Amino acid sequence: MEMMDERLLDILGDNCARTMLKAMDRRPKSALELSRELSIPLTSCYRRLKLLEGNSLVGVVESRLMPNGKRVNYYSSRIKSVSIIIDKDMIVKVGVY
Repeated sequence: MEMMDERLLDILGDNCARTMLKAMDRRPKSALELSRELSIPLTSCYRRLKLLEGNSLVGVVESRLMPNGKRVNYYSSRIKSVSIIIDKDMIVKVGVY
């Protein structure tokens, strides 16, 4: 199994990451929105968003400047579908579309 396939399987096997991806499926959300909606600590949200973004599974679709001067990023899932193929030699291939 290639390193990228293994990494994607690990990420997609994480219940929290999958829940976050599903929550961003319909509309972009900020880390704070995800944290509140899913009852996940904010630091965990940021950590997983960084992991998901680093593997091209989510992306920043909007960045808003708030009245307090802070910039808030809104993330959206880039996943439409996932396929996992295991051939007769037990070689795993992961496709994210």
